[in-house]
Amino acid sequence: MHNKKLKRVWASLMAATMIVPILPTAQVFGASGESAMIYENDFKKEASAEDIGGNKALGFELEGDINNSWLTVFQQDLYYEYADQINAGATLSFDLIIPEKSTFTGVFKAQAVAKMGNDWTWTQCETIPEIAVSAFASMGNGYKSANVSISFGKEIEQIKGLKAVVPCLAASNCDYKGKIYLDNVKLTNGKAAITEPVIVEATQKVKTQTAIKVNANSIVSNGKQVNTSKEVKLVDDKAVDSVAQLYAYLEAVGKSDSVLYGHQNDTHHKAGNKKLSNSDTKDVTGSISAVVGIDTLSLAGNEFPGGLENQYPTNMTSQQRIEACAKMNKEAVAEGAIITVSAHMPNFTIIADRIANKPGKDGTLDWTKADFLSEGNNVDGSWVTSGDVVQKIMPGGKLNYLFNAYLDMIAAYAEEMGDTPILLRPFHENTGSWFWWGAAFCDEDAYKNLYKYTVDYLRDTKQIHNILYVYGPGSEAESVADYAKRYPGDDYVDMVGFDMYHQYPAEGDSFIANFKKQLIVVEQFAQQHNKLFAVTETGISNGNEVLLKGGNERKDWYNEVLEAIAPSSASYFLLWANFGTNSGYYTPYVTEKTEASMKGHEMLDNFIDFYNNSKSVFAAQVGDLNKLSVKVKDNTNVTGYITYPTSGSRILDTITIKASVNNVIDTAKVNFTIKNKAGKVVKTLAATQDVSGAYVSELTKAELKKVGETTGTINLTVEGKEISKINGKFNMPEPVYVPTVVDTFDDYYGDNEVLNTSWSIGKGTGCTLAPSLSDKKYAGKYGLEFKYNLVAGGYIGVTKSLNNVDWSKQNALQLWTIPDGKNKKVVIQVTSGGNVFEVYLNDYEAYNKATGPILVTIPFSSFVGRDDANAVFDSTKIEGFGLWCNTILPEGADADTYKLIGSIYYDDIKAITSKETSISFTKK
Repeated sequence: MHNKKLKRVWASLMAATMIVPILPTAQVFGASGESAMIYENDFKKEASAEDIGGNKALGFELEGDINNSWLTVFQQDLYYEYADQINAGATLSFDLIIPEKSTFTGVFKAQAVAKMGNDWTWTQCETIPEIAVSAFASMGNGYKSANVSISFGKEIEQIKGLKAVVPCLAASNCDYKGKIYLDNVKLTNGKAAITEPVIVEATQKVKTQTAIKVNANSIVSNGKQVNTSKEVKLVDDKAVDSVAQLYAYLEAVGKSDSVLYGHQNDTHHKAGNKKLSNSDTKDVTGSISAVVGIDTLSLAGNEFPGGLENQYPTNMTSQQRIEACAKMNKEAVAEGAIITVSAHMPNFTIIADRIANKPGKDGTLDWTKADFLSEGNNVDGSWVTSGDVVQKIMPGGKLNYLFNAYLDMIAAYAEEMGDTPILLRPFHENTGSWFWWGAAFCDEDAYKNLYKYTVDYLRDTKQIHNILYVYGPGSEAESVADYAKRYPGDDYVDMVGFDMYHQYPAEGDSFIANFKKQLIVVEQFAQQHNKLFAVTETGISNGNEVLLKGGNERKDWYNEVLEAIAPSSASYFLLWANFGTNSGYYTPYVTEKTEASMKGHEMLDNFIDFYNNSKSVFAAQVGDLNKLSVKVKDNTNVTGYITYPTSGSRILDTITIKASVNNVIDTAKVNFTIKNKAGKVVKTLAATQDVSGAYVSELTKAELKKVGETTGTINLTVEGKEISKINGKFNMPEPVYVPTVVDTFDDYYGDNEVLNTSWSIGKGTGCTLAPSLSDKKYAGKYGLEFKYNLVAGGYIGVTKSLNNVDWSKQNALQLWTIPDGKNKKVVIQVTSGGNVFEVYLNDYEAYNKATGPILVTIPFSSFVGRDDANAVFDSTKIEGFGLWCNTILPEGADADTYKLIGSIYYDDIKAITSKETSISFTKK
């Protein structure tokens, strides 16, 4: 799991005419950390206010338009300096007043805005209340009023220092004509975030749960019998019996209404009292989790011994660490648990620089002498995405020896586990772009071949036969076809799943609805491909804090997720780890426990209730899998993949193409076919086996010349049947590299396929994005069309790796764009020095007014840390750039059916030196 942050959805401020500023007449302050009045103004002392029935209020003239969905009434800046922290839940309220006899059709739409920080960044409210004529009540003085109250979300906490309170109003398809008044403006602070844990005493009692009964050919779960498969098709047809038994068991559990509960690092990291047991789950329920996760970070030494510092010595050798990890996991198995292994692999281009990681005379590296320790951060680990890692670690790449050594380490752990089955989930969340194996850094076929190579190496080279292979991407798939794009293939995958976290849970949000949609998509895929199915990662995430120390809004979340999963064929869901009370935790924990009482995190009762739910299964209820009678089918399918070159490579000179092929007879015809962009076969090359057993053939420079300057494919065929392919850029040299230029979109040979090898798509569930080259541009031949489809709670974007370029001689980012005028959040994103920085163009009136081309200049000082408001923009280390949009759900819209479709155009994105001190917009 990485610290994923879905972009927050904020309401967009529509274009409005600025009103003469009004200063407050009264302010009331409350105690720090408590709900308190920050600003209050009844305009009684304001000279420009009008007398209305004995009151004073600000008046605005309005002539409505029944055909206009957004006609600005006022955007009233009420300037006020407030230096202290404003908290999420802060509420801006105000009264709208009209003559008592007034009537109208349509509605008014209200917004609250608070101008924050030195750069006057606009922080906007999350909802847009609608006020109909029926909302107005008589004041008894010839006027009637309606109160508007709008709460701010967590975005208001990101920048400290209030500059102005800004109530806003628009008329929407409204025929009101006459005066409307603003009165009694109040800004009330929300409650401060809880910094000390809220410790409660549990009132719920753990109840004895019935274990799943396992028979030779069935299981009985939650009172229902489900027959098990007598024969299963596995990736490894030499798998030990326990692997087949686990497969059949998980398949049967998926068909029941029971769900196994999983927890990463359940028995070697804790947030609670370490004197009680080795597991927070066990402290609360008496049982460890049914599925216990461990990561290869533990094998390498980063997450082990982790939270149980005194359990093992810290100066272990690599072999001792493997033995200790295996011992710990086998002890969990003895309690009934199933083991799953994820792999946050380090960036091999970085650890190759260590003296310990140099190959020996035979070109290999002994894993026990390697230094795979990775901190898993932006300095030295998985989060470093630069370096074309996939290309370098595949066969033929200069770091293949190092990757093999890492796989040797995994193999050593698997051997140490004996016949205990393992669910191995390598290269997870590949549909995102936060890992070097993500969509921005290797194309679909490069990823598939990397996954296949890993399976072949462990299964065939290392002869490891106690693994089930799991494919677990992110939750972005909008359809079965979308999910299939990076799928390695039925012959290489035993289980499919997805990772999906609930970001900043709030009552009534769309997470469960979107979660169910993703369950449907992945379940359909699993059924079509006859694969096991699980939710490979999930959990609550409130930024870096994960579960809050107190004030969690969705305390019954565990049961909500359980009830969503139970009707599906998913056999388990896995929460991420409890690293400590200050390091993030995904389950409640216990601080004190006696026979009579238990104290701990505020969600103790909710978790106990989840355990007591007859549909949840913990380790104590898993049952004895060894009773199952299951056989493994023989694998006879011809399988294979191209090992060199990697997909997406530029092919400019003579090259030897290599492939791995399985289950093929010696006389079979193995060929490589070269196809151009149109899919026409330009050349067919017969492949022969070399001394290593690989199938090889040479594509000469003369033959390459016949292919021409084109994108295309190299296809691996056996007896005329295509079994694998890679994408190539034939005779297309790398463009001239200019460090200050993000993109001019003129270096892609007019080819969208080449464009999409540099820019990676990121999207939320149900959203789509089709980036393409366009003749709408600022200069040169092409610009970028950002064609999107957003659903409620959705986001889409494209990112490009910039490989730590130095922009220290520049001070601003400049880009050309044509906005589409549609209400959404528009994000410009720069990753710098390990932090993500963002600017929201829709926060600016000049952007929202624009429907034609504009040149946008953004000083580096205007970028604000997305995840850390105090992060400092480091112009010497620019790692990446992104263009994003987020949904803003209109008030009253149906979240289940809402869609927003449009196109934004971009061009000439670059770092410049500018005299601008704030964001500027120039018509172009």
